[in-house]
Amino acid sequence: MNQTDKSSVDSNDLVEAAPRSVRISRVAFQDMHHVVLRRLSARAHIRRHAQKLAAWQPNEQSVCDLAIEGIEDTGLYAAIVTDDLGCGPGYRIVFCDHPAAPANNTLCIIAILRLDEQLTNPMKIILHGRATIARHRLVLWAR
Repeated sequence: MNQTDKSSVDSNDLVEAAPRSVRISRVAFQDMHHVVLRRLSARAHIRRHAQKLAAWQPNEQSVCDLAIEGIEDTGLYAAIVTDDLGCGPGYRIVFCDHPAAPANNTLCIIAILRLDEQLTNPMKIILHGRATIARHRLVLWAR
């Protein structure tokens, strides 16, 4: 392959082209370990899916092979992972974007939920609280 051929795509180019960084909060790691995915390989698979969100823009309905949906009345988003990973019917990767995201360019994963889990009002309140803490920390990380 000719090194000067610009039409070829190298996987390293895709990583460098990602416009955002993705942080996974401690509570999301705890969700993965205690509640959702007890197998290490399944947790690694979810982390790889979460890293795909680096290429997501707020006006897009999907990124790579993940569908993105907004969560009503919260201002949060969920990436839908349909792989069962041998542990369940699929997963939601719930994340928040800082309102001034172009300034710090970071998304924060705040929860990992099973697809068969209902998003009840108490769950939305919990997710909103996690997002508030994450957004505050995003400001601190940007300093």
